[in-house]
Amino acid sequence: MTSKPPGEWPSVGPQPSKLAVVLFYISVAATILGSIISIRTLFYKDPDFHQPLGIGCGLIGIGIILIAITNCIHNRERRNIMNYLNGKIEEMGLDENSRGKRNLRLAAHLKNQEENQNLEA
Repeated sequence: MTSKPPGEWPSVGPQPSKLAVVLFYISVAATILGSIISIRTLFYKDPDFHQPLGIGCGLIGIGIILIAITNCIHNRERRNIMNYLNGKIEEMGLDENSRGKRNLRLAAHLKNQEENQNLEA
Protein backbone atom coordinates (compact mmCIF):
# COMPACT_ATOMS: atom_id res chain seq x y z
CA MET A 1 0.00 0.00 0.00
CA THR A 2 1.43 3.35 -0.99
CA SER A 3 1.13 6.31 1.32
CA LYS A 4 -0.45 9.47 0.01
CA PRO A 5 0.56 12.96 1.06
CA PRO A 6 -2.01 14.89 3.10
CA GLY A 7 -4.81 16.33 1.00
CA GLU A 8 -4.39 13.93 -1.93
CA TRP A 9 -7.34 11.70 -2.79
CA PRO A 10 -6.80 7.95 -3.23
CA SER A 11 -6.60 6.85 -6.84
CA VAL A 12 -9.04 3.94 -6.48
CA GLY A 13 -11.55 5.64 -4.18
CA PRO A 14 -14.26 8.19 -4.96
CA GLN A 15 -12.99 11.44 -6.42
CA PRO A 16 -14.29 14.96 -5.77
CA SER A 17 -16.20 16.49 -8.65
CA LYS A 18 -15.22 19.76 -10.24
CA LEU A 19 -18.88 20.45 -10.97
CA ALA A 20 -19.57 21.33 -7.32
CA VAL A 21 -16.76 23.90 -7.29
CA VAL A 22 -17.89 25.47 -10.57
CA LEU A 23 -21.51 25.63 -9.41
CA PHE A 24 -20.41 27.23 -6.13
CA TYR A 25 -18.54 30.02 -7.88
CA ILE A 26 -21.39 30.58 -10.34
CA SER A 27 -23.86 30.77 -7.45
CA VAL A 28 -21.70 33.31 -5.61
CA ALA A 29 -21.34 35.44 -8.75
CA ALA A 30 -25.08 35.27 -9.53
CA THR A 31 -26.06 36.13 -5.97
CA ILE A 32 -23.67 39.09 -5.75
CA LEU A 33 -24.69 40.40 -9.17
CA GLY A 34 -28.38 39.95 -8.36
CA SER A 35 -27.96 41.74 -5.05
CA ILE A 36 -26.20 44.68 -6.69
CA ILE A 37 -28.89 44.99 -9.36
CA SER A 38 -31.71 44.71 -6.82
CA ILE A 39 -30.19 47.29 -4.48
CA ARG A 40 -29.56 49.74 -7.33
CA THR A 41 -33.19 49.51 -8.47
CA LEU A 42 -34.29 50.76 -5.05
CA PHE A 43 -32.71 54.13 -5.85
CA TYR A 44 -34.56 54.65 -9.19
CA LYS A 45 -37.09 57.47 -9.21
CA ASP A 46 -39.25 55.95 -11.97
CA PRO A 47 -41.85 53.59 -10.38
CA ASP A 48 -42.53 51.80 -13.71
CA PHE A 49 -38.99 50.49 -14.03
CA HIS A 50 -39.45 46.97 -12.58
CA GLN A 51 -37.48 44.94 -15.11
CA PRO A 52 -34.07 45.28 -13.36
CA LEU A 53 -35.66 44.35 -10.04
CA GLY A 54 -37.05 41.15 -11.59
CA ILE A 55 -33.66 40.33 -13.13
CA GLY A 56 -31.91 40.96 -9.81
CA CYS A 57 -34.33 38.81 -7.82
CA GLY A 58 -34.09 36.12 -10.49
CA LEU A 59 -30.30 36.06 -10.23
CA ILE A 60 -30.52 35.82 -6.45
CA GLY A 61 -32.96 32.91 -6.81
CA ILE A 62 -30.68 31.17 -9.32
CA GLY A 63 -27.74 31.64 -6.92
CA ILE A 64 -29.69 30.08 -4.05
CA ILE A 65 -30.81 27.13 -6.20
CA LEU A 66 -27.24 26.53 -7.40
CA ILE A 67 -25.87 26.59 -3.86
CA ALA A 68 -28.51 24.04 -2.82
CA ILE A 69 -27.45 21.77 -5.70
CA THR A 70 -23.80 22.26 -4.70
CA ASN A 71 -24.65 21.29 -1.14
CA CYS A 72 -26.33 18.07 -2.32
CA ILE A 73 -23.30 17.17 -4.47
CA HIS A 74 -20.93 17.90 -1.58
CA ASN A 75 -22.95 15.79 0.86
CA ARG A 76 -23.00 12.87 -1.58
CA GLU A 77 -19.23 13.10 -2.09
CA ARG A 78 -18.60 13.26 1.67
CA ARG A 79 -20.85 10.23 2.24
CA ASN A 80 -19.04 8.29 -0.51
CA ILE A 81 -15.57 9.05 0.84
CA MET A 82 -16.62 8.18 4.40
CA ASN A 83 -18.07 4.85 3.23
CA TYR A 84 -14.85 4.17 1.32
CA LEU A 85 -12.67 5.01 4.33
CA ASN A 86 -14.82 2.93 6.70
CA GLY A 87 -14.45 0.01 4.29
CA LYS A 88 -10.69 0.49 4.30
CA ILE A 89 -10.68 0.57 8.10
CA GLU A 90 -12.59 -2.73 8.22
CA GLU A 91 -10.25 -4.21 5.59
CA MET A 92 -7.19 -3.19 7.60
CA GLY A 93 -8.75 -4.57 10.79
CA LEU A 94 -9.10 -7.98 9.15
CA ASP A 95 -5.46 -8.00 8.06
CA GLU A 96 -3.25 -10.47 9.91
CA ASN A 97 -0.81 -7.74 10.93
CA SER A 98 -3.43 -5.35 12.29
CA ARG A 99 -3.01 -3.98 15.78
CA GLY A 100 -6.31 -5.52 16.93
CA LYS A 101 -5.24 -9.03 15.87
CA ARG A 102 -1.82 -8.64 17.50
CA ASN A 103 -3.41 -7.44 20.72
CA LEU A 104 -5.72 -10.47 20.74
CA ARG A 105 -2.79 -12.83 20.16
CA LEU A 106 -0.75 -11.21 22.90
CA ALA A 107 -3.69 -11.23 25.30
CA ALA A 108 -4.26 -14.93 24.64
CA HIS A 109 -0.57 -15.60 25.19
CA LEU A 110 -0.55 -13.68 28.46
CA LYS A 111 -3.69 -15.44 29.67
CA ASN A 112 -2.08 -18.84 29.06
CA GLN A 113 1.06 -17.68 30.81
CA GLU A 114 -0.91 -16.63 33.90
CA GLU A 115 -2.74 -19.98 33.97
CA ASN A 116 0.58 -21.85 33.72
CA GLN A 117 2.01 -19.86 36.63
CA ASN A 118 -1.07 -20.65 38.74
CA LEU A 119 -0.73 -24.37 38.00
CA GLU A 120 2.98 -24.38 38.91
CA ALA A 121 2.39 -22.65 42.24
